[in-house]
Amino acid sequence: MVLSTTSKKLEKILEYLLGLFLFLLPWQSIWIYEDRFVHGTKWEFATLGYYGTEALLWITVIIFVVWIWKKSHNIFASHLHFSWTADRKYTAACMLFIFYVFLSTLWSANSDIGWQHALRIMLAYALFLLLFLGPLGTRKAVWWFIAGAAIQSVFGIWQFITQSSPESALLGLSAHPAWEAGSSIVSGPEIGRWLRAYGSFPHPNIFGGYLVISLIFTTWLSNQVHVFHSKSIWHAIGKLAAFSLLFDIQIIALLLTFSRGAWVAFVVFFIGLLLVSLYKKYMFLRRLSLYTIVFTAIFLLILWPIISTRMMNNSVTEQHSISERIGGVKQSFSLIKEYPWLGVGVGGYTATLHKQYPDLSGWQLQPVHNTPLLFFTELGIVGFVLYLIVLVAFISYEKDSIRRDKRAVPRKSHRIAYVLHTAFFIVVLFFDHYWVSTYVGLMMIMIYWAVLVRAIREDDELLC
Repeated sequence: MVLSTTSKKLEKILEYLLGLFLFLLPWQSIWIYEDRFVHGTKWEFATLGYYGTEALLWITVIIFVVWIWKKSHNIFASHLHFSWTADRKYTAACMLFIFYVFLSTLWSANSDIGWQHALRIMLAYALFLLLFLGPLGTRKAVWWFIAGAAIQSVFGIWQFITQSSPESALLGLSAHPAWEAGSSIVSGPEIGRWLRAYGSFPHPNIFGGYLVISLIFTTWLSNQVHVFHSKSIWHAIGKLAAFSLLFDIQIIALLLTFSRGAWVAFVVFFIGLLLVSLYKKYMFLRRLSLYTIVFTAIFLLILWPIISTRMMNNSVTEQHSISERIGGVKQSFSLIKEYPWLGVGVGGYTATLHKQYPDLSGWQLQPVHNTPLLFFTELGIVGFVLYLIVLVAFISYEKDSIRRDKRAVPRKSHRIAYVLHTAFFIVVLFFDHYWVSTYVGLMMIMIYWAVLVRAIREDDELLC
């Protein structure tokens, strides 16, 4: 009885801490213990520090370990015979990959940066387990995440309207004046300089990726809530109005980030969703699709002068951005050719650039804007193979779990959900590096996949 009561208390604490983490993740409050500058400009990817949400997550992980032990120690005591089950193979594959990640700090150009990044990768995997196996249900997790995104959306819209961004060390906010070099803007001779919406993130592209994930989660919930029977017509209208508002502010904020990668990724997901709704004859999703098209078209017309400048690449700013990305890809291939097997070490991309090109300023020391290329450059062929083993082990684990659960859920629905949501993610990976180069990007990857896989397991109707 004591054990049961303790476990229930731990479950409640875990639910609250996990939800709080999902809600607070966008806020970049950080204790920086070492800042580095090169030729008078900050070297962003060499900053050493601890995020507030990072500390919160480590506390949650410790409580999760205690909770798991209290739940399963009797089971371990009664099953002393060891065998290589699918879940143990997957765990072993993950541990091997993480071990290699830490090992790669030995040949990294800067071991301090490497260790920080390796720890965050390990923490990201722990977050995946927390959301996949922990007590926080899928819908609750999604609600916490969307609640945080709603605040960020309003904040991002306010930033664009006022063309300003306040500075706050406590909240992890940096000032981004539109007139200052280094701020992410859209500019042209006809439109002037327009500050892109940052939210509380360090770059609008990261904000855009975050909003796409939140919009996908909102689509899930709006689909599920529609299935529930309303108490009255007014209750139904209230739900519809609330979800419309929630959806609208996120779409507006996404447009105001002017993140081309996030835009393309959302369009890919949206087209896939529309095809699914036509195939499975989901009237609600068809109506949601039509509403999204009309609503987005209106704001595209309103913002067209700025959006066209961003998309047509005619301005000096946009041409410079593209040339930087092309140059980064060339640098990446050069490093891969030089370090093919082991890579330059985890988190070592910009440190290696600094070593090879000491004349580059701090702001020029950036990872290649392509996640697969960055991954391959830092961890090499060995790291890539080990990661493939992790993926294969996880697929085997999922198949084994489905077979043992003997669920009546059609496998076809699983395949449709995985294809739809993987397509979006593959697209967004090729447009930027923040998914693996930043703390918040690593966390967003794990949140997305943990919630997706768990949602598929628990309730197909939540997805499509």
